[in-house]
Amino acid sequence: MNNQTRKLKAGIIKYLRGNKGWSQEKLATQAILSKRTIERIEAGEDYQISSISKIAKALNIEPGELYEEDMDATEQNSRITHNAFFNLPIRQWDESLAPTALLRAEYRIVPFHGRENESREILAWCSSKPPVAIRVYTGPGGAGKSRLFAELCLKLQDKQWNVGFTIPNNDITLEKCRTLFRHKAPRFIVIDYIERDWKTYIPLFEALIDHQTPLQVRIVMLARTKGEWWDSLLSHGGSARDLLNGIHSQEIPLTALPSNKSTLAQSYQLAATTFAKKLNKPMLPAPPDTILQYQNTTTLLLHMKALADIEQNDINNENNILDFVLRREKTFWANQAKARTLPSHIIPGIALAMAAVTMMGGMPTQKSAITLFSRLPMLSDETFLLLHQISDILHECYPGHHHWIEPLLPDRLGEFLVESILNEYGIDIIAATINNNG
Repeated sequence: MNNQTRKLKAGIIKYLRGNKGWSQEKLATQAILSKRTIERIEAGEDYQISSISKIAKALNIEPGELYEEDMDATEQNSRITHNAFFNLPIRQWDESLAPTALLRAEYRIVPFHGRENESREILAWCSSKPPVAIRVYTGPGGAGKSRLFAELCLKLQDKQWNVGFTIPNNDITLEKCRTLFRHKAPRFIVIDYIERDWKTYIPLFEALIDHQTPLQVRIVMLARTKGEWWDSLLSHGGSARDLLNGIHSQEIPLTALPSNKSTLAQSYQLAATTFAKKLNKPMLPAPPDTILQYQNTTTLLLHMKALADIEQNDINNENNILDFVLRREKTFWANQAKARTLPSHIIPGIALAMAAVTMMGGMPTQKSAITLFSRLPMLSDETFLLLHQISDILHECYPGHHHWIEPLLPDRLGEFLVESILNEYGIDIIAATINNNG
């Protein structure tokens, strides 16, 4: 019997489970409901209040947080658009995930540290007078850009800002963006990897020109460098060009790790202690004497070094550290294949498949993953069932907010995997991914 009395916030359950990296099936299991019940509720069909209570408990929130507040149609449309375009890249870690989850920003394994000055300055920028302001933050892969702005989103959310990272490959139109800015709360938007898909966001900048309310809008673009993509954005930006190039648009480089030995040692020790607890390994007595070797490098590499030391691997060269982390990942894939009694000859093919997925930036559906795998050297003669099982393994290892299989992250490790596979398979894997994309 239906005892629905209040309207749910549009897209809220999908949004919250996505933030945890949960599928509908996983939420159903956690809430002790059927997958069909979750599907119906997310589709906007009638629901039982008891079902909403179970879902809220599984998501660790109060049931009232899932219901619509009293708001006018304009604000409601703005909220709906926000939920369609943005999410918070924050997830809950568990031991079933692939080993690299320990190193990924969205799992927030190592406590946030080392960017306190930047955080204070950015929060002050958000509170400053200009109603609209834009920044481009640049820095190498592994510098901590995504983690910094995920943490800032949480702080601003506590201050009643509408916050979020843009969802990749979304259908962002000018009219939808105009709806987005008809809001009653300040808005903080983060566009990660802007260099990959800058054209998508031109309507977002154009809509800002029509922004009339005094409430703040802050847009942050994250990229490794401000290079050709920025020039292209300006040349194609049309009416938004002046805004992008104006006095309230800035580029700010994120510096590398400090060269101070004490600060490096503290960051290393924090990571090592956290990893040791997660992995049930002995604590390290002190940072290695070679810690200064990591001055002016990235937080990611320093944390990889700490992980290697926890695992009793005394390595220092960057390529050797990356190779160690990748070998841990490959061992995990092999164990997953063995648990499914897959033939041992297929294990190198899993690495090949994951490299192709990473080159593609992720696979949106299981069907597209299987199609890609069927075109790869070493996998092209395998059965559909075997390719299906490989896609299942990689999906369980790398579940995504918006992909059936995410690329191998952090970025630097994914690039290292692709480099190693290209050295072995060359043009064949490139041809396969291009054909799949076409």
